[in-house]
Amino acid sequence: MERVESLQNEMRALTARGQEASASTHIETLRTATLREVEALVHDAQGRAQTLIDGAKGELKPPLLREAEAAEGADAERGRGACRREQQIRPNR
Repeated sequence: MERVESLQNEMRALTARGQEASASTHIETLRTATLREVEALVHDAQGRAQTLIDGAKGELKPPLLREAEAAEGADAERGRGACRREQQIRPNR
């Protein structure tokens, strides 16, 4: 009878260890899956953030920079107009 009780106790101990190992395995599997999901979400968020940043670069130019670019364009256009007028006044020799 002692032998049966000893074997039953051993079986219970092994079952308990197996359940602990099984629970540990499940927890590790869930942790790994969760980590992968979080990494995917972070990657997507980084991509969206970069898209927003790239789109906003043109919209967020400081007013002085926009004015300078506009003035540069106007000066260049005036310069081309002056060259045309000069060519009309003095034909090519």
